[in-house]
Amino acid sequence: TSTSTSTSTRVHRPFSAGQLPARTHQPTSVPYDVVVVGAGVVGCALAARLSLLGARVAVVERHDDVGEGTSKANAAIVHTGFDAEPGTLESDLVTRASRAWPALARAFRIPYRQTGAILVARDSEQEAKLVDEVLPKALRNGVDDVRLLTTAEVQARAASVSPATRAGLLVPREAVADPFATPLAFAQAALNTGRADFFLGYEFGSVTVSTKGSRIHLTDTKTASQHRSLDTHLVVNVAGLGSRHVADTYGGANFDINPRKGEFLVYDKGAAPLVSHILLPMPTKQTKGMLVAPTIFGNVLSGPTAEDLPLSQRFDTSTTLAGLHAIRANGIDMCPGLAQHPAIASYAGLRCNCSQGSYQIRFNDGHAGVVTVTGVRSTGFTSAFALAEHLIDGLQSNCGLDFHHGGAVFGGGVGKSGKRGAALGVGNEAIRDASEAHHCTAAHSSDGDTSIGDDSVCVGLPSESEALRQLHLVHLMRPSLDAMRQLTWPPWWNASAGRPRATDDLLPQRKQVVCFCENVSEDELLYGGLGDTDSLHPGSLDAIKRRTRATAGRCQGFGCSVRVAEVAALSQQLRLSQVIQGPTRRFVPAWLTATAQVSKSPATTTAAAPAEQTEQTEQTEPAGEPYDVVVVGAGPAGVGVASALHKHASTPLRVLVLDRESATGGIPRKYGEGLATFLDFESRTVVTGARVVAKLDSLLSATTSDVMVGALVTHMAHSSCGLVLEVTVQVAGGATSVVKARRVVLATGAREPSAAERGWLAGHRDAPVYNTMQVLELLARAGGDSRYHDENKSLSGSRAQPPTVAVLGDNLVGIGTAAKLHAALTKVTAIQTAEGGGDHGDGGGDDDDHGTQAAPSVLLEAMGARPGTTLRKVAESAVGRWWFGMHSPKTGAHGIVGGRALDGDGVTVASVSDPASRQVLGVGVTDGPNSLSHVDGLVLSGDLVPNSELLYHHHHHQQQQQQ
Repeated sequence: TSTSTSTSTRVHRPFSAGQLPARTHQPTSVPYDVVVVGAGVVGCALAARLSLLGARVAVVERHDDVGEGTSKANAAIVHTGFDAEPGTLESDLVTRASRAWPALARAFRIPYRQTGAILVARDSEQEAKLVDEVLPKALRNGVDDVRLLTTAEVQARAASVSPATRAGLLVPREAVADPFATPLAFAQAALNTGRADFFLGYEFGSVTVSTKGSRIHLTDTKTASQHRSLDTHLVVNVAGLGSRHVADTYGGANFDINPRKGEFLVYDKGAAPLVSHILLPMPTKQTKGMLVAPTIFGNVLSGPTAEDLPLSQRFDTSTTLAGLHAIRANGIDMCPGLAQHPAIASYAGLRCNCSQGSYQIRFNDGHAGVVTVTGVRSTGFTSAFALAEHLIDGLQSNCGLDFHHGGAVFGGGVGKSGKRGAALGVGNEAIRDASEAHHCTAAHSSDGDTSIGDDSVCVGLPSESEALRQLHLVHLMRPSLDAMRQLTWPPWWNASAGRPRATDDLLPQRKQVVCFCENVSEDELLYGGLGDTDSLHPGSLDAIKRRTRATAGRCQGFGCSVRVAEVAALSQQLRLSQVIQGPTRRFVPAWLTATAQVSKSPATTTAAAPAEQTEQTEQTEPAGEPYDVVVVGAGPAGVGVASALHKHASTPLRVLVLDRESATGGIPRKYGEGLATFLDFESRTVVTGARVVAKLDSLLSATTSDVMVGALVTHMAHSSCGLVLEVTVQVAGGATSVVKARRVVLATGAREPSAAERGWLAGHRDAPVYNTMQVLELLARAGGDSRYHDENKSLSGSRAQPPTVAVLGDNLVGIGTAAKLHAALTKVTAIQTAEGGGDHGDGGGDDDDHGTQAAPSVLLEAMGARPGTTLRKVAESAVGRWWFGMHSPKTGAHGIVGGRALDGDGVTVASVSDPASRQVLGVGVTDGPNSLSHVDGLVLSGDLVPNSELLYHHHHHQQQQQQ
């Protein structure tokens, strides 16, 4: 028996230049007690339970992170099992697990909230089924706290529910939890014991079984060039949709599985007041139906669909327009108020559907000491820890696993029954009851520490001591208890309040905020695993998102994804081009990696160095007297407001201009001295971003306004007297101050909607799709701007053909981005504007003047200086033709798609990958009946919406006051 207590991180990954590296611990030659194949929520729960009891465990996973497959794409609902088939293993495990979940959440530091659920009957037939079938089934399953609700009672608890509702069934103990933190917490607990190793990015190749045990052969997933062999006594196959492939390597008995795809929509947090309970539809034999539920993160979730696919499509997690539209319609039908809220994200998960039934478990399958587990579907998230206990019971009674003094032992050989030492198994219950014989807990530790754990108050959860007792973990050996005590809550969760951290929960010691939608700071990214040598290290930006919530907010990384990538790269001493987004795609596309650089200070990075500030832009200590106006945002709108107030106010006003960036200028500063992409309506010319910033600085210096940069506004509220607003500001270093204002103007800019928010884009999540802000940030770092490289240098490098990048959206932002891409990715230098002269390309279009130097000025002047949509649209068309000399609406050579509306047709994208390296090379785009074929990248533009967390929080606060 080996009970290693090494504190080194025991995570093993094959070398990959496009991956955040993991520090590894070389495993010993001593055979493992158990090898677990599959690092989903069930595999990680089993690894945690085994290692806490003293077994040496290895976990093998083909993905680069735990919980990367089915476990990351579920509804994250903790079911009570009220609608399970009575008498089945699923019913027993789910009902037992649901009662243990509050203790499980407390012990493993998993965000959890009991919301309750209402099963909604919407016609007389469903109402009869509710009374005659569902209620009796719940009682037979031991879920005896359910009760029927009348229409009035349903609407009293869920006012936003459809008026067509006839009745309901209240299930008070249904809950929501964090689907990402759960497998991570189980895995980290296993690692903390020093008895578990994780082999991530390795494919299960084959197994050789003998009377002494088994030898597992592994091959790295990406290149198939690196190999490992692991010796073990027992093998447990919990590989989900890969379980059939793994079972075939050891001659496991027949079973038939297939992926059942479920698509979901995630709504913005503004929809949260509509849905306080989980709203469940009437289930069918095939599926639980499309629900509407609050999430632990504060969003609203709707879905899933249920589409059976062949096993050959077990990696197909693409979304479909038909599926997303069906989810949207169903959600609005169940909760009509959702029609007023955007869906900000979509995803698809694959459940393991087994023809032989759910929860199929076979001990000594094909060979002694080999266990197959398959057919665990929707309820696996709930039952994982209870299923782990059930499997350990089976390993003891069927495979000879035993525990003695904190370690695992085997004996008895393999009898005629095929059971390895079955007579020596003492049973899981015997372990739990052996407290008097092995009372080596923290209560009698040698250092005099008599505490079991942290008993600080967590809303809705038991104390840690009580949680460990309920989970039968209180009598573990001291190292195992220490492993539990080392676990921490995710950085975004306020455990003492039982909710996600709010903006006014900001800690004074926090560094610069990187993700504003979710209020994630640079140090919290590091806290999430980037800087911790003893943690399960995230291998991609998606893994970082699952740990910290960075880029998971309403803008879906519009303004922060490059900064997050920079923090990741700097913390691991990587180039930005080496960071990967997800399982197969690099964050920076190959066509922008020629000279990719990382800023030395990612928390305050902007594409342009801050311009020399005037005396007014120095850090100013706010006075005690209220400002007449506080302007939040120092871009064109904010500076314009300050200038107008100075010029037109009848009496002098005290004005303060705040901006969270390190300099004024807003979006134009990110364009810098490169290509001219901004319309100057006074001169009727197209100018560079630097020219816009210079003009803004000039306007601001002519006012008497105070200016604070690097100042993040975290909260606004009326003072006790109600006459002024108190604006809480956090500056660099975490210090906060309160500014009083009689009026506040939010000039916080705009963003482009996410792919899901647009409502007409579906397809593969790993396809190289970007928004314009990401492209601008990456261009600045990759050399696509004159400040970063020689303008005559092409980023295309040695490519035979320049890359093709499609831009969906022909508004000014899209055309400007396409122009910068065109200049950066070809040997054409920056195109000069009308004010500067120069070469403008080949001309063309419907008007001979479109290719001449003065074309934009002439066209804009002819329209006059009238504000409004007409002028803007004419400007877009004119500038577009002038820049590119377009002969047709679609000009593939220059990588721009425009001239027709795509929103109504719907666009589907697919990732184009290299079968050998399994790396994404590009994206295939289909627009209705037309195909845009393969392009190297896709940029989404247009349809700007307000970009202000303050606007949302202030509106949400007003809603709460009204309620």
